Amino acid sequence: RLGYKVLEAKTGKGAIRLVRAYEGEIDLAILDVFLPDMNGNKVYPLLKEFRPDMKVLVFSGYSIEGPAQEILDAGAHGFVQKPVSVEELSEKLKQLLQAG
Repeated sequence: RLGYKVLEAKTGKGAIRLVRAYEGEIDLAILDVFLPDMNGNKVYPLLKEFRPDMKVLVFSGYSIEGPAQEILDAGAHGFVQKPVSVEELSEKLKQLLQAG
């Protein structure tokens, strides 16, 4: 809806497979803190191993304290607390993609 090309993974393992196998550029990943098969703080370092220049936006229905903050401390680029409006998400994506 916002004009971005989106690659989707429903699990942490799926996301890891995707970033490893996809041959094109991936500018940004939206990473949920709690995934069906593993937590985001376990997925994040593996995503960055395969795509060190990829920005990561952390999503959670919980507060920033705890696992979300751990991922941010490890180097993720931003946090959005769910639920989030399309307008808020659009603004956050623009900020991250236009930065450095």
